Amino acid sequence: MNPDIDDVLEAVAARLQGAGLSLAGTPVEARKSKQPHQEEGESRDVQFTVCAKPQPKDVRRFTSLHDLHTYRLQVVLWSPGNRERLANLPDLAALEDAVQTLFDRRPDDLMGLDGVRDVKAATSVFLDLPAYLQGWDASATEVSVEIVRDRP
Repeated sequence: MNPDIDDVLEAVAARLQGAGLSLAGTPVEARKSKQPHQEEGESRDVQFTVCAKPQPKDVRRFTSLHDLHTYRLQVVLWSPGNRERLANLPDLAALEDAVQTLFDRRPDDLMGLDGVRDVKAATSVFLDLPAYLQGWDASATEVSVEIVRDRP
């Protein structure tokens, strides 16, 4: 089977959910999304959204029979902000580190995907200004998943 972007999004969200991460004692739900948005009242207060990063798909010839597909995703942590900026920095930093650790190498179980060659993570600066102005904190980690797929 050749995994597609939906399979990769589902696998990353499942890995986050299975890790049982929490922020200040509140469990963090993980769900896939088309875009990294959080709207008050539509989902849990503290959650991860997993979505494709808005950039062209990277496909390179790997062997004479296979291509290397690199899927780039954003894992965005949404939490209610308190405008105090410093109050929950230790909790946010610990959670960012936990996400980084989850995706800093190829997992032994390959996240249930065939052909996973490598998994990398990098925490990035992300500020959704409208969400911030509505009182949300957002922290993003960029995750890339390399998969060797059969050439059609």
